[in-house]
Amino acid sequence: MKKGLILAAAVCLSIAGAKAQTSNVKVNVVLNPAFSIEVDNSTLDKTDNGLEQKDAVNLVYRTASDYATGVKKDIANHLKVTSVGTGYKIFATADSRNLQRTSGEGVPEMAGEIVTVKVGNQGNGVNIAALNGKINQVNNGKNGTTAKGEVVYTLGNSNSTESVVGFGLNVEYAARALNTAEVKSFLGQNNAIGARYTVNVTYSILAD
Repeated sequence: MKKGLILAAAVCLSIAGAKAQTSNVKVNVVLNPAFSIEVDNSTLDKTDNGLEQKDAVNLVYRTASDYATGVKKDIANHLKVTSVGTGYKIFATADSRNLQRTSGEGVPEMAGEIVTVKVGNQGNGVNIAALNGKINQVNNGKNGTTAKGEVVYTLGNSNSTESVVGFGLNVEYAARALNTAEVKSFLGQNNAIGARYTVNVTYSILAD
């Protein structure tokens, strides 16, 4: 009985005298250059209304004044831009030089020069015809990069002070005034419904 008590005490002393074991790990936070651009879908039209389509930008001539002066839509925060590590250029390209008739009985195409796109507060806008087919050689400070389309917005230079994350850019879409001959051409004969002409615009981003 006495012997058993001595063994138990020895075991307890051994556990109490053990040292804590440690292991270290290095944690690195690494920031690499990154670029993204997207159209904020919440800024697009949300309902179908006659010839107007949802999930699109609809430029609509409704009144005599619209035909005489043109129509435009200024969309706040239409583009979401991330550029980490440098300034950036935004390019826009159109899938056709002219807008294609997608409803109605008028001529098959509307001249691309009638519609312009303006990003941010730079310039007076670029027409659809100019957005189609152009190839640009861009020097991003490291190597040449080929980009299709027209430069529609530029910010900063090749250093990290111009970095932005989820930055919202306004975009203005506009269609100029139409004269009598143009209206007749786009509507066609015996058309009391109206007409719709369509083009797809794509945005891309590259380092400045």
